[in-house]
Amino acid sequence: MDDILNKAAALAVIIGGISGGFSYCILNPLREAIKNLNDAVTDLRKELKNAEIRRHSLEVLVSKLEQQVASEHERIHRLEVAYLEQLEHR
Repeated sequence: MDDILNKAAALAVIIGGISGGFSYCILNPLREAIKNLNDAVTDLRKELKNAEIRRHSLEVLVSKLEQQVASEHERIHRLEVAYLEQLEHR
């Protein structure tokens, strides 16, 4: 009976050592890698949000500039027409 208990205890120690080694050598690095990936994804999400805000600001600026350019084109056109009319009346 003692022999069976000794074998069972030895087997339990071996299994415990293997599972501890597995946890230390395999699971802990995997946990760390997953944590690092999670942190990287969080950082990327923040960066994407900031890029979206900057993109929107640039869209607003481009829209304003396009309106100003169109207004200036119209103004130049009116000046050209007025100039040509003046030339015709001379």
